[in-house]
Amino acid sequence: MTTSLDNDIRTAFSRQAERTTIDPAAEFGDGPLRLSFDPPHRQRPRMLMPALAAAAAALTVGGLVLVSELRARHTADVADAPSVAASAQAIGVFPAGGLDAVTAAGFATPESVVEAFLADRTRPEVLPVGYTATYSIGTTMRTGDDTAIVAFNLTTLNDSGDGLLLVQQVAAATEPERWVVLNGGIATFTIDQLDYSNGQLTGSFTNSIGGVTDTYVYDAVTGEQIATASGSPFTIDGLDAAAVSVRFWNTVADGGYPIAVFAEAGVNDGDSVTGLGAETLQPAYSEALQAAEASRPFFDGPISAFGGLEPGQTANVVTAGEMVLDVVSGDPAQTELVYCVGIEFGGRDYFANTCFNAADVGSLDGNFAADSLDGSIVLVGGVVPDAITEIRADDGTTITPKDNIWWQVIDAGRQVTYTLVADDGRTADITLG
Repeated sequence: MTTSLDNDIRTAFSRQAERTTIDPAAEFGDGPLRLSFDPPHRQRPRMLMPALAAAAAALTVGGLVLVSELRARHTADVADAPSVAASAQAIGVFPAGGLDAVTAAGFATPESVVEAFLADRTRPEVLPVGYTATYSIGTTMRTGDDTAIVAFNLTTLNDSGDGLLLVQQVAAATEPERWVVLNGGIATFTIDQLDYSNGQLTGSFTNSIGGVTDTYVYDAVTGEQIATASGSPFTIDGLDAAAVSVRFWNTVADGGYPIAVFAEAGVNDGDSVTGLGAETLQPAYSEALQAAEASRPFFDGPISAFGGLEPGQTANVVTAGEMVLDVVSGDPAQTELVYCVGIEFGGRDYFANTCFNAADVGSLDGNFAADSLDGSIVLVGGVVPDAITEIRADDGTTITPKDNIWWQVIDAGRQVTYTLVADDGRTADITLG
Protein backbone atom coordinates (compact mmCIF):
# COMPACT_ATOMS: atom_id res chain seq x y z
CA MET A 1 0.00 0.00 0.00
CA THR A 2 1.48 3.29 -1.04
CA THR A 3 0.09 6.77 -1.53
CA SER A 4 1.52 9.56 -3.63
CA LEU A 5 1.23 13.21 -4.60
CA ASP A 6 -0.17 14.05 -7.99
CA ASN A 7 2.91 15.71 -9.48
CA ASP A 8 1.11 17.11 -12.50
CA ILE A 9 1.00 20.64 -11.08
CA ARG A 10 0.89 23.33 -13.67
CA THR A 11 2.32 26.78 -12.96
CA ALA A 12 1.17 29.84 -14.85
CA PHE A 13 2.73 33.27 -14.76
CA SER A 14 1.34 36.68 -15.26
CA ARG A 15 4.22 39.10 -15.50
CA GLN A 16 4.63 42.62 -16.82
CA ALA A 17 8.21 43.83 -16.75
CA GLU A 18 8.81 47.44 -15.73
CA ARG A 19 11.47 49.87 -16.79
CA THR A 20 12.48 53.35 -15.80
CA THR A 21 13.23 56.03 -18.36
CA ILE A 22 14.79 59.39 -17.59
CA ASP A 23 14.89 62.26 -20.00
CA PRO A 24 18.32 63.86 -20.34
CA ALA A 25 18.57 66.66 -17.78
CA ALA A 26 20.41 69.91 -18.34
CA GLU A 27 22.78 69.20 -15.47
CA PHE A 28 24.25 66.26 -17.35
CA GLY A 29 25.35 68.51 -20.19
CA ASP A 30 27.17 66.55 -22.85
CA GLY A 31 28.30 63.93 -20.38
CA PRO A 32 26.96 60.42 -20.10
CA LEU A 33 23.42 59.86 -18.86
CA ARG A 34 23.46 58.02 -15.53
CA LEU A 35 20.38 55.86 -15.17
CA SER A 36 19.38 53.16 -12.72
CA PHE A 37 16.74 50.69 -13.84
CA ASP A 38 16.05 49.46 -10.32
CA PRO A 39 12.60 50.95 -9.57
CA PRO A 40 11.81 51.32 -5.87
CA HIS A 41 8.53 49.38 -6.22
CA ARG A 42 9.10 46.73 -8.85
CA GLN A 43 5.97 44.81 -9.74
CA ARG A 44 6.22 41.22 -8.60
CA PRO A 45 5.18 38.36 -10.87
CA ARG A 46 2.10 36.50 -9.75
CA MET A 47 2.23 32.72 -9.75
CA LEU A 48 -1.05 30.94 -10.29
CA MET A 49 -1.45 27.34 -9.22
CA PRO A 50 -4.52 25.17 -9.67
CA ALA A 51 -5.74 23.14 -6.72
CA LEU A 52 -3.69 20.08 -5.99
CA ALA A 53 -5.31 16.76 -6.78
CA ALA A 54 -7.53 15.58 -3.94
CA ALA A 55 -5.55 12.44 -3.39
CA ALA A 56 -5.60 10.81 0.02
CA ALA A 57 -1.97 11.69 0.63
CA ALA A 58 -0.92 15.24 -0.11
CA LEU A 59 2.78 14.56 -0.42
CA THR A 60 5.25 11.84 -1.20
CA VAL A 61 7.78 11.76 1.62
CA GLY A 62 10.72 9.58 2.51
CA GLY A 63 13.26 11.64 4.37
CA LEU A 64 12.71 14.94 2.58
CA VAL A 65 12.71 17.87 4.98
CA LEU A 66 11.52 21.17 3.57
CA VAL A 67 10.18 23.58 6.17
CA SER A 68 8.04 26.56 5.28
CA GLU A 69 7.70 29.34 7.83
CA LEU A 70 4.56 30.77 6.27
CA ARG A 71 2.14 32.18 8.83
CA ALA A 72 -0.94 32.32 6.58
CA ARG A 73 -3.98 33.98 8.06
CA HIS A 74 -6.57 32.55 5.67
CA THR A 75 -6.71 28.80 5.98
CA ALA A 76 -9.20 26.00 5.75
CA ASP A 77 -11.39 25.50 8.82
CA VAL A 78 -10.02 22.00 9.38
CA ALA A 79 -6.72 23.48 10.57
CA ASP A 80 -8.33 25.91 13.00
CA ALA A 81 -7.31 24.27 16.25
CA PRO A 82 -9.43 25.00 19.34
CA SER A 83 -8.33 27.68 21.76
CA VAL A 84 -6.26 26.39 24.63
CA ALA A 85 -7.79 26.57 28.10
CA ALA A 86 -5.24 26.80 30.90
CA SER A 87 -7.44 24.48 32.99
CA ALA A 88 -7.74 21.75 30.34
CA GLN A 89 -6.65 18.33 31.58
CA ALA A 90 -5.26 17.44 28.16
CA ILE A 91 -4.65 19.48 25.02
CA GLY A 92 -3.65 16.87 22.45
CA VAL A 93 -2.20 13.39 22.14
CA PHE A 94 1.48 14.29 22.61
CA PRO A 95 2.90 15.44 24.93
CA ALA A 96 0.31 14.06 27.33
CA GLY A 97 -1.32 16.45 29.76
CA GLY A 98 -2.47 20.04 29.93
CA LEU A 99 -0.86 23.38 29.24
CA ASP A 100 1.73 23.13 32.00
CA ALA A 101 2.86 19.70 30.81
CA VAL A 102 3.08 20.76 27.17
CA THR A 103 4.99 23.91 28.10
CA ALA A 104 7.40 21.96 30.29
CA ALA A 105 8.04 19.45 27.49
CA GLY A 106 9.57 22.33 25.54
CA PHE A 107 8.95 21.37 21.92
CA ALA A 108 9.76 24.64 20.16
CA THR A 109 8.93 23.67 16.57
CA PRO A 110 6.34 21.55 14.74
CA GLU A 111 9.12 19.25 13.53
CA SER A 112 10.53 18.62 17.00
CA VAL A 113 7.20 17.58 18.50
CA VAL A 114 6.36 15.33 15.53
CA GLU A 115 9.81 13.74 15.69
CA ALA A 116 9.34 12.95 19.38
CA PHE A 117 5.76 11.80 18.84
CA LEU A 118 6.65 9.32 16.10
CA ALA A 119 9.71 8.11 18.01
CA ASP A 120 7.50 7.41 21.01
CA ARG A 121 4.73 5.72 19.02
CA THR A 122 7.15 3.39 17.22
CA ARG A 123 8.98 2.16 20.32
CA PRO A 124 8.99 -1.68 20.33
CA GLU A 125 7.44 -1.83 23.79
CA VAL A 126 4.33 0.14 22.75
CA LEU A 127 3.82 -1.35 19.28
CA PRO A 128 1.40 -4.25 18.79
CA VAL A 129 2.96 -7.68 19.26
CA GLY A 130 4.99 -8.68 16.22
CA TYR A 131 4.86 -5.18 14.75
CA THR A 132 7.95 -3.18 13.77
CA ALA A 133 7.86 0.32 12.31
CA THR A 134 10.20 3.12 11.30
CA TYR A 135 9.29 6.66 10.30
CA SER A 136 10.52 9.74 8.49
CA ILE A 137 9.29 13.33 8.59
CA GLY A 138 8.34 15.24 5.47
CA THR A 139 7.25 18.76 4.65
CA THR A 140 5.89 21.06 7.34
CA MET A 141 3.33 23.65 6.31
CA ARG A 142 2.17 26.45 8.60
CA THR A 143 -1.60 26.65 8.21
CA GLY A 144 -2.19 29.47 10.69
CA ASP A 145 -0.43 31.63 13.23
CA ASP A 146 -0.48 28.74 15.71
CA THR A 147 -1.17 25.64 13.64
CA ALA A 148 0.83 23.51 11.24
CA ILE A 149 0.45 20.23 9.38
CA VAL A 150 3.43 17.91 9.11
CA ALA A 151 3.76 15.12 6.55
CA PHE A 152 5.31 11.84 7.61
CA ASN A 153 6.02 8.35 6.33
CA LEU A 154 5.59 5.10 8.23
CA THR A 155 7.36 1.94 7.09
CA THR A 156 6.81 -1.62 8.26
CA LEU A 157 8.56 -4.81 7.17
CA ASN A 158 6.42 -5.24 4.06
CA ASP A 159 4.72 -1.90 3.58
CA SER A 160 4.98 1.89 3.61
CA GLY A 161 2.42 4.67 3.89
CA ASP A 162 2.24 8.46 3.97
CA GLY A 163 0.21 10.63 6.29
CA LEU A 164 -0.36 14.02 7.93
CA LEU A 165 -0.36 15.26 11.53
CA LEU A 166 -2.02 18.41 12.86
CA VAL A 167 0.01 20.27 15.49
CA GLN A 168 -0.74 23.37 17.55
CA GLN A 169 1.31 26.08 19.23
CA VAL A 170 -0.05 26.73 22.73
CA ALA A 171 2.23 29.35 24.29
CA ALA A 172 1.28 32.99 24.68
CA ALA A 173 2.49 35.39 22.00
CA THR A 174 5.14 36.79 24.36
CA GLU A 175 6.54 33.36 25.23
CA PRO A 176 8.69 30.89 23.25
CA GLU A 177 6.64 28.59 21.04
CA ARG A 178 5.49 25.28 22.50
CA TRP A 179 3.93 22.67 20.20
CA VAL A 180 1.60 19.71 20.75
CA VAL A 181 0.32 16.99 18.37
CA LEU A 182 -3.48 17.09 18.12
CA ASN A 183 -4.38 14.30 15.69
CA GLY A 184 -3.70 12.70 12.33
CA GLY A 185 -2.59 9.49 10.69
CA ILE A 186 -1.91 7.57 7.52
CA ALA A 187 -3.85 8.75 4.48
CA THR A 188 -5.90 5.60 3.97
CA PHE A 189 -7.37 5.70 7.51
CA THR A 190 -10.10 8.03 8.79
CA ILE A 191 -11.42 8.27 12.35
CA ASP A 192 -15.09 8.68 11.57
CA GLN A 193 -16.29 9.40 15.11
CA LEU A 194 -15.25 9.29 18.75
CA ASP A 195 -17.72 9.91 21.60
CA TYR A 196 -16.59 9.92 25.22
CA SER A 197 -18.97 10.49 28.11
CA ASN A 198 -19.27 9.19 31.67
CA GLY A 199 -16.58 6.58 31.19
CA GLN A 200 -17.94 5.19 27.93
CA LEU A 201 -15.99 5.51 24.68
CA THR A 202 -17.66 4.68 21.37
CA GLY A 203 -16.10 5.07 17.98
CA SER A 204 -15.89 4.07 14.36
CA PHE A 205 -13.33 4.32 11.61
CA THR A 206 -12.78 3.66 7.91
CA ASN A 207 -9.72 1.72 6.79
CA SER A 208 -9.67 1.46 3.01
CA ILE A 209 -6.88 -1.12 3.11
CA GLY A 210 -8.89 -3.72 5.00
CA GLY A 211 -7.45 -6.27 7.40
CA VAL A 212 -7.65 -6.11 11.19
CA THR A 213 -7.44 -2.77 13.01
CA ASP A 214 -6.89 -2.75 16.77
CA THR A 215 -7.74 0.21 19.01
CA TYR A 216 -5.58 1.21 21.97
CA VAL A 217 -6.91 3.70 24.51
CA TYR A 218 -4.67 5.81 26.74
CA ASP A 219 -5.26 8.26 29.53
CA ALA A 220 -4.51 11.56 27.77
CA VAL A 221 -3.28 13.13 31.01
CA THR A 222 -0.89 10.43 32.23
CA GLY A 223 -0.15 8.60 28.97
CA GLU A 224 -1.01 5.25 30.57
CA GLN A 225 -2.72 2.58 28.44
CA ILE A 226 -6.14 1.80 29.94
CA ALA A 227 -8.12 -0.24 27.36
CA THR A 228 -8.12 -1.98 23.97
CA ALA A 229 -10.71 -2.90 21.35
CA SER A 230 -10.88 -4.35 17.86
CA GLY A 231 -13.02 -3.68 14.83
CA SER A 232 -15.44 -0.90 13.93
CA PRO A 233 -17.70 0.27 15.47
CA PHE A 234 -16.54 -0.31 19.03
CA THR A 235 -17.69 0.47 22.57
CA ILE A 236 -15.57 0.52 25.72
CA ASP A 237 -17.14 1.02 29.15
CA GLY A 238 -15.76 1.76 32.58
CA LEU A 239 -13.01 4.20 31.66
CA ASP A 240 -11.75 6.48 34.42
CA ALA A 241 -10.00 9.40 32.71
CA ALA A 242 -10.75 13.07 32.15
CA ALA A 243 -9.62 12.72 28.54
CA VAL A 244 -8.51 9.80 26.37
CA SER A 245 -6.11 9.37 23.48
CA VAL A 246 -7.28 6.76 21.00
CA ARG A 247 -4.62 5.05 18.87
CA PHE A 248 -5.27 2.78 15.90
CA TRP A 249 -2.94 0.20 14.33
CA ASN A 250 -3.71 -2.13 11.46
CA THR A 251 -2.05 -5.24 12.85
CA VAL A 252 -2.97 -7.83 10.22
CA ALA A 253 -3.64 -7.08 6.57
CA ASP A 254 -5.68 -9.32 4.31
CA GLY A 255 -2.38 -10.82 3.20
CA GLY A 256 -1.58 -11.87 6.75
CA TYR A 257 1.18 -9.36 7.59
CA PRO A 258 1.16 -6.01 9.48
CA ILE A 259 0.82 -2.96 7.24
CA ALA A 260 1.64 0.72 7.72
CA VAL A 261 -1.72 2.01 8.90
CA PHE A 262 -1.78 4.23 11.99
CA ALA A 263 -3.90 7.08 13.34
CA GLU A 264 -4.48 8.82 16.66
CA ALA A 265 -6.80 11.44 18.14
CA GLY A 266 -7.89 12.61 21.55
CA VAL A 267 -11.29 13.35 23.04
CA ASN A 268 -12.29 14.94 26.35
CA ASP A 269 -15.02 13.66 28.63
CA GLY A 270 -18.36 14.92 27.34
CA ASP A 271 -17.06 15.63 23.83
CA SER A 272 -17.49 14.13 20.39
CA VAL A 273 -15.12 14.42 17.42
CA THR A 274 -15.70 13.40 13.82
CA GLY A 275 -13.82 13.03 10.55
CA LEU A 276 -10.22 13.11 11.78
CA GLY A 277 -7.25 12.02 9.69
CA ALA A 278 -4.97 12.86 6.81
CA GLU A 279 -7.79 13.10 4.27
CA THR A 280 -9.46 15.78 6.39
CA LEU A 281 -6.19 17.69 6.79
CA GLN A 282 -5.25 17.49 3.13
CA PRO A 283 -7.21 20.55 1.83
CA ALA A 284 -5.60 22.92 4.35
CA TYR A 285 -2.22 21.35 3.73
CA SER A 286 -2.59 21.79 -0.03
CA GLU A 287 -3.70 25.41 0.39
CA ALA A 288 -0.61 26.20 2.45
CA LEU A 289 1.57 24.31 -0.01
CA GLN A 290 0.21 26.39 -2.87
CA ALA A 291 0.89 29.59 -0.93
CA ALA A 292 4.46 28.48 -0.28
CA GLU A 293 5.00 27.65 -3.95
CA ALA A 294 3.56 30.98 -5.01
CA SER A 295 5.79 32.94 -2.62
CA ARG A 296 9.12 31.39 -3.52
CA PRO A 297 11.21 32.38 -6.54
CA PHE A 298 10.50 30.38 -9.67
CA PHE A 299 14.12 29.25 -9.66
CA ASP A 300 16.35 29.02 -6.61
CA GLY A 301 19.39 27.74 -8.50
CA PRO A 302 22.79 29.31 -9.15
CA ILE A 303 23.60 32.43 -11.16
CA SER A 304 27.09 31.34 -12.11
CA ALA A 305 28.40 34.36 -14.01
CA PHE A 306 28.53 36.34 -10.77
CA GLY A 307 29.89 33.55 -8.61
CA GLY A 308 33.56 34.02 -9.45
CA LEU A 309 33.60 37.78 -9.02
CA GLU A 310 34.71 39.71 -5.97
CA PRO A 311 32.27 42.34 -4.64
CA GLY A 312 32.23 45.24 -7.08
CA GLN A 313 34.27 43.36 -9.71
CA THR A 314 33.15 43.65 -13.35
CA ALA A 315 33.35 41.12 -16.21
CA ASN A 316 32.52 42.02 -19.79
CA VAL A 317 29.84 39.92 -21.47
CA VAL A 318 29.65 41.57 -24.89
CA THR A 319 31.10 44.57 -26.71
CA ALA A 320 29.55 45.19 -30.13
CA GLY A 321 29.48 48.61 -31.76
CA GLU A 322 27.68 50.99 -29.45
CA MET A 323 26.61 48.23 -27.04
CA VAL A 324 28.55 47.08 -24.00
CA LEU A 325 27.15 44.73 -21.36
CA ASP A 326 29.05 43.89 -18.20
CA VAL A 327 28.11 41.77 -15.20
CA VAL A 328 28.96 43.34 -11.85
CA SER A 329 29.05 41.45 -8.56
CA GLY A 330 27.38 43.62 -5.98
CA ASP A 331 27.24 47.37 -5.80
CA PRO A 332 28.58 49.65 -3.05
CA ALA A 333 25.25 51.50 -3.01
CA GLN A 334 23.28 48.32 -2.25
CA THR A 335 22.78 46.91 1.25
CA GLU A 336 21.94 43.35 0.11
CA LEU A 337 23.53 40.82 -2.21
CA VAL A 338 22.65 41.98 -5.72
CA TYR A 339 23.38 41.04 -9.32
CA CYS A 340 24.14 44.07 -11.47
CA VAL A 341 24.49 44.85 -15.16
CA GLY A 342 26.57 47.71 -16.55
CA ILE A 343 25.15 49.08 -19.82
CA GLU A 344 26.37 51.29 -22.63
CA PHE A 345 23.98 51.49 -25.56
CA GLY A 346 23.05 53.67 -28.50
CA GLY A 347 25.24 56.61 -27.55
CA ARG A 348 24.39 56.49 -23.86
CA ASP A 349 26.62 55.33 -21.06
CA TYR A 350 24.44 54.16 -18.20
CA PHE A 351 27.02 54.50 -15.46
CA ALA A 352 24.64 53.56 -12.66
CA ASN A 353 24.39 49.78 -12.56
CA THR A 354 21.07 48.03 -13.07
CA CYS A 355 20.78 45.77 -10.01
CA PHE A 356 18.49 42.93 -8.98
CA ASN A 357 18.36 40.74 -5.90
CA ALA A 358 18.17 36.96 -5.92
CA ALA A 359 14.37 37.00 -5.67
CA ASP A 360 14.15 39.21 -8.76
CA VAL A 361 16.37 36.89 -10.76
CA GLY A 362 14.75 33.73 -9.45
CA SER A 363 11.30 35.12 -10.26
CA LEU A 364 12.48 36.00 -13.78
CA ASP A 365 11.86 39.64 -12.96
CA GLY A 366 15.45 40.85 -13.40
CA ASN A 367 14.75 42.66 -16.67
CA PHE A 368 15.87 45.94 -18.21
CA ALA A 369 15.08 48.23 -21.16
CA ALA A 370 17.47 50.97 -22.31
CA ASP A 371 16.62 53.61 -24.91
CA SER A 372 19.16 54.79 -27.46
CA LEU A 373 20.17 58.43 -27.45
CA ASP A 374 18.16 59.19 -30.59
CA GLY A 375 15.14 57.29 -29.27
CA SER A 376 14.82 55.03 -32.30
CA ILE A 377 15.77 51.69 -30.75
CA VAL A 378 15.63 49.97 -27.36
CA LEU A 379 17.93 47.40 -25.78
CA VAL A 380 15.87 44.90 -23.76
CA GLY A 381 17.08 41.92 -21.79
CA GLY A 382 17.55 40.52 -18.35
CA VAL A 383 19.54 38.57 -15.79
CA VAL A 384 18.45 34.94 -15.55
CA PRO A 385 19.53 31.95 -13.44
CA ASP A 386 21.50 29.07 -14.93
CA ALA A 387 18.28 27.08 -15.32
CA ILE A 388 17.08 29.33 -18.16
CA THR A 389 18.58 27.95 -21.37
CA GLU A 390 16.59 29.68 -24.09
CA ILE A 391 14.51 32.78 -24.75
CA ARG A 392 11.98 32.77 -27.58
CA ALA A 393 10.71 36.08 -28.93
CA ASP A 394 7.21 36.30 -30.39
CA ASP A 395 8.75 37.12 -33.80
CA GLY A 396 10.39 33.69 -33.93
CA THR A 397 13.84 34.81 -32.77
CA THR A 398 15.62 32.41 -30.40
CA ILE A 399 18.11 33.85 -27.93
CA THR A 400 20.64 31.91 -25.85
CA PRO A 401 21.74 33.58 -22.60
CA LYS A 402 25.42 34.36 -22.24
CA ASP A 403 26.89 34.57 -18.74
CA ASN A 404 23.36 34.74 -17.30
CA ILE A 405 22.48 37.73 -19.49
CA TRP A 406 20.19 37.80 -22.50
CA TRP A 407 19.39 40.77 -24.73
CA GLN A 408 17.81 41.94 -27.97
CA VAL A 409 17.64 45.28 -29.79
CA ILE A 410 14.13 46.20 -30.93
CA ASP A 411 12.48 49.25 -32.52
CA ALA A 412 11.23 51.92 -30.15
CA GLY A 413 7.53 51.66 -29.42
CA ARG A 414 7.42 47.94 -30.06
CA GLN A 415 6.29 45.50 -27.36
CA VAL A 416 7.76 41.99 -27.57
CA THR A 417 6.67 38.97 -25.57
CA TYR A 418 9.47 36.61 -24.65
CA THR A 419 9.09 33.03 -23.48
CA LEU A 420 11.85 32.00 -21.08
CA VAL A 421 12.49 28.26 -21.22
CA ALA A 422 14.08 26.30 -18.38
CA ASP A 423 16.16 23.15 -18.59
CA ASP A 424 13.33 21.18 -16.98
CA GLY A 425 10.77 22.35 -19.53
CA ARG A 426 9.06 25.03 -17.45
CA THR A 427 8.31 28.31 -19.21
CA ALA A 428 7.36 31.85 -18.27
CA ASP A 429 6.41 34.85 -20.38
CA ILE A 430 7.49 38.47 -20.01
CA THR A 431 6.75 41.50 -22.19
CA LEU A 432 9.34 44.21 -22.75
CA GLY A 433 9.60 47.24 -24.99
